[in-house]
Amino acid sequence: MSSKSSPAYRSIIPTLNDDIISLLNEYLHRRQKSIHPGIRRLVINKTNITVSSFINSYNSLSNNPGGKLNNYDPAKFERIKNIYDSLLSIIDALSDNKVSENNFNIRCRLLSHISPLTVDQLRNYLIDCPKGFHLFRCLNDVFRNFIKSNPDYKEIFYHRFNFNEDYPYLTRREMLAKLNIPESTLKWKEQALNDKIISAIRQFKTFNIYFYYPEFIDSDSGLIRICPGLCNKIKTLESVFTITPAFIAKVFSVIYNYVSVPIKVNSDYYYYLLKPEYARSFKPILKTLALFLEPIRNTPEFEIYSKITMYFITNACQDK
Repeated sequence: MSSKSSPAYRSIIPTLNDDIISLLNEYLHRRQKSIHPGIRRLVINKTNITVSSFINSYNSLSNNPGGKLNNYDPAKFERIKNIYDSLLSIIDALSDNKVSENNFNIRCRLLSHISPLTVDQLRNYLIDCPKGFHLFRCLNDVFRNFIKSNPDYKEIFYHRFNFNEDYPYLTRREMLAKLNIPESTLKWKEQALNDKIISAIRQFKTFNIYFYYPEFIDSDSGLIRICPGLCNKIKTLESVFTITPAFIAKVFSVIYNYVSVPIKVNSDYYYYLLKPEYARSFKPILKTLALFLEPIRNTPEFEIYSKITMYFITNACQDK
């Protein structure tokens, strides 16, 4: 693979979105620890480990037969070559939107180095090939295992994030009373946990072409409506019967880079996911809509007005 020189990949890498580039950089950061320290200092800038700089440095050194690499045993250089070859194959896979078993396996290799899941474990969630990766079942398992390993976060995760139907949502005041901790501590733990949740979800953008969700949500329209009906559909398809609309809204908002706006109508929550450029304009509209619909919640007019409003907002988004 060394024939694939850096100029070709300098043109490919910028076409990948920032989240994917960040995952590639994290992959490199994890794997560079196995490189001989002397060679690592030659190829990797410790203050700014990026895939682009790594590929450029590797090519510069490997194409210089009389250079500094002559001071090292070739066997030690083999590890860094393996990382280089692996990076190029991953970049090829990520830039190719043609689904295939080989493409999926390469993406699994990337994720297995930056997440707690192995390649075999990840493959278990691809139920219906090619576009049948069960993201919610996978994340539900990831979060459950995280809570087992970090019991201090259990109460906050289940009661404050409202991700599981078996645990009632608690307000911050109720949570403070339950845990008997300072409010500043609770806020810090909530923020730390939210960051971990977002980071875990973002990793699965690696599998974006293997999701079946675009079949029943229009992720390009500018607006996605998360309601109990959609939640029940995903529960049934992925056999995860305790997840909530809040869980689905959180995942989709990270995967598709949308802003989540929760709207409460009686005891039900509806989540409207908006493109960031639309969120500021439509948030007041959606809150007004909730107040208008609440009195007619159990009447035939409710569904009619909901559809009319959704049609108006969706078309307004598309017109933008």
